[in-house]
Amino acid sequence: AEINGVKGLIDAIVAEGFEHADLKAAPFDLIVANILADPLKMLAPDFAANTEAGARVVLSGILDTQADGVLAAYAAEKFACTKRIQKDGWSTLMLERLA
Repeated sequence: AEINGVKGLIDAIVAEGFEHADLKAAPFDLIVANILADPLKMLAPDFAANTEAGARVVLSGILDTQADGVLAAYAAEKFACTKRIQKDGWSTLMLERLA
């Protein structure tokens, strides 16, 4: 964020789930998570509860072979995949929260 000149526009928080005190400002416009597929799937309901229609979610740290399972978990929570990037066996999923 600092290198790209947007440091003042972003709050980066390391937390286990949404129980962190700094995350009580929901709903969020953008959530970025770089963790494994199984925790991402478990957090799908929490991502939905902490976003509104039009919010963007970027998920990474997902093996290509696990991406469809992650997508299914988020589709069940009314997220649509807007872009999928695959590189060297890893996937990044860009999602949008639907109404």
